[in-house]
Amino acid sequence: MSLLNFPPPSVQECSYALQEFNGQIIAGTRKQFETLQNSKFLIDYPHLERTSLSKLQHSLSRDDVKGAFMFRRSTANVLREIDEKLGASTEENDENAGGGWSKAVLRMRNGLGGMLSKMVSADAQTSLADALDRYAATRGWSQSWLRCVAVDGEGGRVAVCQSTDYIRIYGIGADAQQPPLTLHHAQMKNVAAMQFDPHDARLLAVAAGANVLVWRLSGRIVGTKPSGQCIRVVETGVSPLSSLVWDSAWGNSVMVASCTTNKIILADLSTGAHSSVGAWFGGGVTGLYPSRDGTRLAVTYTTNVLRIYDRATWTDEKWGGLAGRATGVVWSPTGESLIFSTEDSETLFALSFSKNVRTGEDGVKMITWSSATRATSIFDLSPIEFDPLKEATEEMLDHSNLRAVAQIGGPVRSMACSADGERLALTFTSQECAGFIATFIVDWASLPLKLYPTGFVEAAFSGTPECVFFLPQYSAGSMLAISWSSGSVQYVPLIYGKSAAAAALSVHPLVEPASVHTILEESLGWAGDNSLASVELSSRLVDREDGRDSPICFTEMLKERSMVGKEI
Repeated sequence: MSLLNFPPPSVQECSYALQEFNGQIIAGTRKQFETLQNSKFLIDYPHLERTSLSKLQHSLSRDDVKGAFMFRRSTANVLREIDEKLGASTEENDENAGGGWSKAVLRMRNGLGGMLSKMVSADAQTSLADALDRYAATRGWSQSWLRCVAVDGEGGRVAVCQSTDYIRIYGIGADAQQPPLTLHHAQMKNVAAMQFDPHDARLLAVAAGANVLVWRLSGRIVGTKPSGQCIRVVETGVSPLSSLVWDSAWGNSVMVASCTTNKIILADLSTGAHSSVGAWFGGGVTGLYPSRDGTRLAVTYTTNVLRIYDRATWTDEKWGGLAGRATGVVWSPTGESLIFSTEDSETLFALSFSKNVRTGEDGVKMITWSSATRATSIFDLSPIEFDPLKEATEEMLDHSNLRAVAQIGGPVRSMACSADGERLALTFTSQECAGFIATFIVDWASLPLKLYPTGFVEAAFSGTPECVFFLPQYSAGSMLAISWSSGSVQYVPLIYGKSAAAAALSVHPLVEPASVHTILEESLGWAGDNSLASVELSSRLVDREDGRDSPICFTEMLKERSMVGKEI
């Protein structure tokens, strides 16, 4: 399949994606967009805007965290020790004939060091920003108003980091509209990644410059201020850190990576020690992507290499010869497949794995995984051109402001998958296509796995999507969240599944056309037959067997079909 199989974007100039309904993205006007974002259906999610964040007062001062360091043996301390030792050595040598030479060398070192420090500081900042702009998960990291986002696995908290390196933690649900908890630290600069502990939502790990900071939060979302004893700082000596994940399979440690080293850094939070593992070749590490159970780790590099590590043994499978470096990886919920994209390819690829169980000499069962001999091409993302004149009706031509010709597609910038694995969203690298987000239904059970397009998410005058992520625990399907460069976060409900919440919001229009409406129409109190649901319904979602129409749920149809011939 290709982008030609996608439902076409709206022909209107001012088009905003509103929600997914029955397997297809519905678009509307700016007024409809604003109505939905402020409706009761999204009241459980915090209202995030650049202007409101910039007005927040700093809830932490430097004095609050003055004694927070657990491991303070910084580079400055190490250099001070070296200077003291060199000084002692020079004094001893003064009594000898060679003392003058030692002083001369020491003065030369100090002079060159002073000049180099002034030169390197500015160049290092520029180099750091360039590296993170290219390799950080957030598009345009150095200019983005939100540098990174983290959501806890239980769906109770969302943390956002501003360009000022202040982290705000909001509640989801009853505390969504309460003031956020603010985190700040003198060592928390150039934040590029953060993640909640999958097993404890009170722990938040942050990758900032060369440091890993772990905050221990209160059980309450709001109303508490972290003390100086609630943070642990581990200095890795590697900068800039651009990727961070909790080592969920092996306890109290995190894994971080930087494009400046080909090693994966393991930071032990119980001792503050850190070590490095991984291959000696392949370029710097750009991304860490663990499987859901944490037993395997996909690692991307600055070169055209992708490695899949067994976390228990650190043995790896190397996939080389890619069309450019790998830019994104998403795992299936079971760990039996993954999807990846590359920088110079306009294709999505998939790898499948088979589980092997063997019993060791001690009687303990060992699980190993082996991959297929080659990656499978699963979707063609070659750019397409959308001409609204070819799609618009005569009525639209007379009464609508048509959009300009749009180009969509090309290599992938980033990917995100919902917690249940049912939905995939991706952004494009090209600036011409940066305003579009392609969304898919994922059928992991089919071999090879299949992607079914649901539509393009866009928001006129909102700029480009800088950070795209899913919020877990949405009972009616999945909640897609997008940080736009204009300075706002949009929530796009993706409605599917057999839950009561999904059924209430996703009934087929052919059953009761007068009473079925989308979330937007419910929030507006609309009634009648002119429903967006009936207008936007895709014909592929209707079962026309036996000469009559009957409703089906597209996602459930895929599941039922994939189970044919399999034991349950």
